[in-house]
Amino acid sequence: MLLDVAHRTSYHYATAVSHSKNEVRAVPVSDGYQHRLSSSLEVSPEATFPARYHDYWGTEVASFDVDGPHDTVSVMARATVRTSSDERVSQGDELAAAEYVLPSPLVTTTGEIAALTRRLGGGNPQEVLRRVLAWAVDELRYERGSTTVRTSVDEVLARRRGVCQDFAHLTCALLRAAGVPARYVSGYYSSKQLGVGDEVRVEGHAWIEVLLPDKGWLAVDPTNDQPVGERHVKVGHGRDYRDVAPVKGVYRGGSGGRLEVEVRITRLPGEPG
Repeated sequence: MLLDVAHRTSYHYATAVSHSKNEVRAVPVSDGYQHRLSSSLEVSPEATFPARYHDYWGTEVASFDVDGPHDTVSVMARATVRTSSDERVSQGDELAAAEYVLPSPLVTTTGEIAALTRRLGGGNPQEVLRRVLAWAVDELRYERGSTTVRTSVDEVLARRRGVCQDFAHLTCALLRAAGVPARYVSGYYSSKQLGVGDEVRVEGHAWIEVLLPDKGWLAVDPTNDQPVGERHVKVGHGRDYRDVAPVKGVYRGGSGGRLEVEVRITRLPGEPG
């Protein structure tokens, strides 16, 4: 599919701030399964961009500063992406993947996680993945608003409910506890089939990639119990949500405020190729 993705993030401060520094991770990657044809980033009020780079995990980052008093920062990230319906399996480096077996701030391997991993049983990585995904489908319930970005995997395990980032964090935790490298993926997903010209409003989405020997990084969506396909658009990956949060920032002066996010995906005319 040929897709236009428009991601608007606005932060409204309770009182004006004098300076803010921000990082945006919202531009889709180009890889073997999706090709970014174009992208743009607009910031209001006027900003300076001291650096654009790829972070340690490989995600593209745009950093920017806003000088002078302001009570709102608005960011519009837009991209045109061609996606593929092929099973997404990217080349894996087992040495580099060692970091995706270790715990991370939001993917911890506590006693409860370890105990559940033992109950699910061992085997080769593909068998472990199959059992972990089957458990997630049977035991976890999607419930919007039931968690926050700071909710631990133990809390999700106890409540048996959460949103896509919780499904991704918990399945990563179970896989890592079993010795299987698993990484958190941030992006966008349309749950609806899209005809040419169709536009749908979505939220940011999360899934996982699992390293399978002699195969590579296999992308799967635990929340929707399906392989990652042409309606998924990948932005980046890391150990957990903190590594690929869409917007991070610090500011001087003023006080806290509220965040507004809107993401729209539109299918454009054009054949894959």
